[in-house]
Amino acid sequence: MGQRGFKALAGSDPSDALWRNACHYAGLFGLLREIHFAASGVAARFRVRCSSPGVMAAYGDNCPDSRANISQAVTSIENQSLISQEAEAMSAKPETIDEYLAPLSHEKRAALEKLRRAIKSAAPKAEECISYQIPAFRLGGRLLVAFGAAANHCAFYPGARPLAVHKDELKAYDTSKGTIRFQADSPLRAALVRKLVKTRITERAAKQP
Repeated sequence: MGQRGFKALAGSDPSDALWRNACHYAGLFGLLREIHFAASGVAARFRVRCSSPGVMAAYGDNCPDSRANISQAVTSIENQSLISQEAEAMSAKPETIDEYLAPLSHEKRAALEKLRRAIKSAAPKAEECISYQIPAFRLGGRLLVAFGAAANHCAFYPGARPLAVHKDELKAYDTSKGTIRFQADSPLRAALVRKLVKTRITERAAKQP
């Protein structure tokens, strides 16, 4: 049964033939069957199980593997498929920041574009580059800051000193040494990014011979 068939099943009435046939196929007598289908071109698998013939025979929505569970499974697999496709695209070696951002989801791309603009605003003389396969900025030929996207978050890498200086403004974020992690739907404030970048520039200037 294909992806379209499963969507039809998830939205069907439990008394119709489609649902009855699927229940029978899944194991009317407590058998465990595996159902394969393709979600967004990526092979996926999940299991449908009936705990007892009586429950399924009544087409009960109380069955632990009822319509709602199948619908949730389809949605979950589709989301995992999109993440897999995004990760696969990101594994390619980008040569520019635009190439890095292109395969990302709309939300991640928008959040990182906002971050990119804020960095440029704070360091107009900095040059864009790719360092260790993620977007970065160089100033005076030396790495200044970097940013990127992971499966479940975005990240900004301004260095340890800026995080220490502005720690009070970063309490709402997940941080570790030199790294700030944030969700795509809650991007870093542009004003905070500018502060972090300027602190980084000041730190670098103080280390100049």
